[in-house]
Formats: sequence, C-alpha cells, structure tokens
Amino acid sequence: MPQTINGIKPKSSLPDEQQTATTQSGLSFFSSWWDNQRYGDSATYQGVPSYWSSYRDEWLREQYEGISFVNAVVANITKKLSAILPIIQPVDPDDDNASEIAEIETELLKASWFNVAEQLLTDLMTQDNGVFIEVMGSGEADQPIEPTATDNGLFIGSTGLRHLDSGRCTRTGNSEFPVVYESEIDGKRYKLHYTRVIYFADQPSPRADLYGVGLCGLSRFIDEALTIADVAILEREMYGSKPPTQLALGVDLPPEEVQKALTYARQQAMDKQLSRYTETPWIIAQGAPPGTKASDLIHLLTLKHLPDNWDKTAEFELAARLAALAWGVDTGEFWRGNTVGQTKADAQIQDEKGAAKFEAWFFSTMEQWLNGFYCSTSTIAKFDREDDTQDKAQADIAKINAEAYKIYLESGVLTHEVIWQQMLERQEITQTQYDELIANQTQEAVIVEDTQPTVEEAKQLLLANRAKKKT
Repeated sequence: MPQTINGIKPKSSLPDEQQTATTQSGLSFFSSWWDNQRYGDSATYQGVPSYWSSYRDEWLREQYEGISFVNAVVANITKKLSAILPIIQPVDPDDDNASEIAEIETELLKASWFNVAEQLLTDLMTQDNGVFIEVMGSGEADQPIEPTATDNGLFIGSTGLRHLDSGRCTRTGNSEFPVVYESEIDGKRYKLHYTRVIYFADQPSPRADLYGVGLCGLSRFIDEALTIADVAILEREMYGSKPPTQLALGVDLPPEEVQKALTYARQQAMDKQLSRYTETPWIIAQGAPPGTKASDLIHLLTLKHLPDNWDKTAEFELAARLAALAWGVDTGEFWRGNTVGQTKADAQIQDEKGAAKFEAWFFSTMEQWLNGFYCSTSTIAKFDREDDTQDKAQADIAKINAEAYKIYLESGVLTHEVIWQQMLERQEITQTQYDELIANQTQEAVIVEDTQPTVEEAKQLLLANRAKKKT
C-alpha cells in the first residue's frame, strides 16, 4: 500500500485491488478500434510480426523476456537511468509556500519513482506502443484531476505516479481521453482524462492512424537479437548430449528410403521440441556383401554448422555495437570490450556522446510531462543528472570565473554592477540576489553622497585650515 506523506496518501483513480469499478466508462466508441488493433493483424515477415499491431508488441515482449542478451542490455540501461532521481523546485525560491509545496511534491514523486522507473523504461525500450503512466490524484479516471490539500492548507496537483502496462493501453486519438486502459483487476476498460496520463514512445511514427505509436529500440535491434538467439540455441544443441546436425548414409539406397528416413527424423524432432535442429537420421542398406568394411558402408554428411572462422567474441562485439546504435546509448553502458588504440580521452568523449542521446531525450521528455501534468503552477521538475565528473567540472569553471572577476575588478576593466550582471546571466546568482546587491550598492552611494560637504562648507573649512597654519 502507498505510504502517507505529509498527510497525503497517493490514490489511483483505477482499481488497485479486487473491487467494483467506480465508473462505467462507456467505451463503446473505442472498442472496435481496440479489437482491430489487438487481433486484426498477425501477419509476419520472416517470423517477425508486421508493424504495427498490439500482437507485435506482445511478440516483442516475449523476445525481451526470452533472449538473455536483450534483457541484459535493457537491465543495464534501466538500472542506470532509474537511479537518477527527479527533483521538484519552486519557481520562485523566495516563495515560502512554493518551497514547501516543492518539498512535498518531491517526496511523493521520489516514492513513486522507485516503484515505476524500471518498469516504464523497460516498456519504453521494448514496446512500440511506448510508456504509459497514471498521474494519481483526487477524482474519477474520466474527470479532470483535482487538487489535493496538505495538512497545513496548501494544495498540490498530484499525489504520485503509477506505471500502466503498455500492452493494456490503447491510444485513441481523442484529445480529451487520449488513452483507454484495460484493468487487469476487474477486466473493465477505463478512459483516462488527459490530465491523468503521461504517455510517449520512442521515435513516434508520422502515420496519423497510429496516434503516436513509435519504433522502440528492440524493434531496431530485432534482426541481430534473433541471430544471437539462434546461435545460442544452436550452440546448446550442438554442445549437448545429442549428436550434431548431420546425416548418416549407407550405400546403394533408393531415394524413397532416404525421404522416408528424413520425414521420420523431422517428426521425431517435433515430438522432442527441438527448435533448431534434427537428430542425425541413420539410413543403412541391408544385405551388404560379406567382407565389406563399415567405413565403406556409412558416410556422415554435415547438414548444418556455424560458419567457418566464426568468432563468438567478434559476433557479440558487433551485437553490442548494434544494440548501442539501436537504443542510442554508449556501448560502455553494458559492454566493456576493448577498442584498439582507444585512449582515456577517447573513452570520455564516447561517454559524453552516449549521454547526449537516449538519456538526454528521455529525461527532457519526462521533465516536460512532469511540468505539464504533475507539478503545481508554482513548482518545476528536473532530474539530478550531474555525476561527480560534471560536479568537478562546474566547480573548476566557478573557480576560474571567480579569479577572472577579481582581476577585472582590481584592474578597473569591469565594475561591480557589470560583474553581477554576468553572474546573473551565468546563473551563478539568482535574480533576487542580484536585486539585493544593486539595492545595497545604491544605498551605499547615497550615504557617501550625503556625507560630502557642500562647496561653501569646503571653502570655510579650507580658510580655517590656513588660519591654523599661520598661527
């Protein structure tokens, strides 16, 4: 059950336990489209379901769960990205109410993030339909989300996030109810108001009839993924207790006997659920002449084997590079292969390039959705993506800027006001801090001006000093 934070208990508008649905959503005008998308197209091309239907996504999920190389790649990427936490900040840091709302929203969001992050990233990377997240809050699923009051009388827009199975979500193209969700609890379909759902896909299709269905990284990698799977299965069968895929032939055999033996061998393979090879059929002629050697009677013919000079390490190196290309990450995220001639600087550049693709796109997209549908009007969301290397680089830059400011000020090249303006533009100080600095500078100038003597007072003071010197 969700924990209570600041008197607020996150509550989904969808059933989360066996109960009667709180609303009859009335989904008849969506049902035909849903059924066509789910069951209408099961066509395949070379074993891969055609793009697009929900049947294809179901098949992709099976490949993700069944191919160890694929789920290892996905696991490494999701674990890294899910560890980067969201932070809610006040738009105005000097607004006490906004700061308190930001703290509450951050706590609620972090509690949700630990539960949904890896699930939503897995859907995003392996499902063309993309990711779907319920924005939890007060009210019914098909009504606009309602603000929730805190213990001290403040109001927040959302109480948390909940992952929705992509396979149970249907895009409608309707601006008010963009998603229909089929509950795994009661089996009913719920139309979700647009204020209650976050949804997006990797590489959305330009086809208008798909309503934003995309092409996920697994779809882009599927050819190589199936090759890796085939090799793994073939290796296990070849290295196991069964003989390799070959044919044992005797001499002077009629063609119909060979065909009969091959048919029998195929049936045996089906009965034993051998998916990639057939056990060796033995086809031996009866009544060989006396004194005939066995070597003259039996010949082994290899029917299937790995290509000559096949290098497993090289194959998996290629698979890792293609996976990195498909998902838009650096190969080093999940494969520590050595590149000849690569220096530490080269590796750092590759890491930076990798971080600028899928990771940057994902977090910027999530920030936009959170700012639009999770945060209150007085708060804004961001992800703490800076690692230790970035923190050190920023500290070095701040130190260099401080030394430059000091030199400019002492040499008279720049004034305090100009330096403060530069610091504001570089976000080294806030607008409030800048205004306070300017106000203090103006006040000091006024005090100095007030303490200066008038011209007449200066004359009298000069004459008095001269009189003192004469005496």
